[in-house]
Amino acid sequence: MQRRMDAPAGEVGFNGWTRQQRVHHSVALLHDMPKPVIAAVNGGANGLGADMAMACDFVIASTSASFAWSYIHRGLIPDGGGMYFLPRRTGLSVAKGLIFSGRKVEAEEALALGIADRLSTSPQALVSEAVAWAAELSQGSATALALGKTILNQTFALTAEQVFAQGSQAQGICYTSAEHREAVLAFLARTATQTAATKG
Repeated sequence: MQRRMDAPAGEVGFNGWTRQQRVHHSVALLHDMPKPVIAAVNGGANGLGADMAMACDFVIASTSASFAWSYIHRGLIPDGGGMYFLPRRTGLSVAKGLIFSGRKVEAEEALALGIADRLSTSPQALVSEAVAWAAELSQGSATALALGKTILNQTFALTAEQVFAQGSQAQGICYTSAEHREAVLAFLARTATQTAATKG
């Protein structure tokens, strides 16, 4: 911020645009990653930190975590995706209230508002609980996860027909995946074993 204050007026706009490109690239990487992404928040996630957490699929927060879209206190607007992601988590009016006031949201309220999805049992357990949750979410087919996440990320911007069409195409891909084949063969083998045991 100090460098921006000292920069020649003619450079501020372009330098800001360049910075925004880097920020948006980072946010898009989190949002578009073809696997579940969990933000583990311990302490204050303010401004861009809060935006980055919202770009993730899930948020687990320690009891000492807090969130604030404090841009308004610097004469700015959320520039890390907060205006896109926050309303999808909290609803539009709550998001407006948080962005317009810049107030701090403590962990319990964050959970109640949908900013956080889980609270950690303790700050020390935060990372291990996030890793365990990620392992739980990653047990299924990587193909199905990637395709499902891609479609779900677009559902608020698409019509039902468009979601169904994308779902049909994705399902066609899933039918050809190694994970689907292995799961079906395992299911059929279990069914055959159970049938044989019933007859025996």
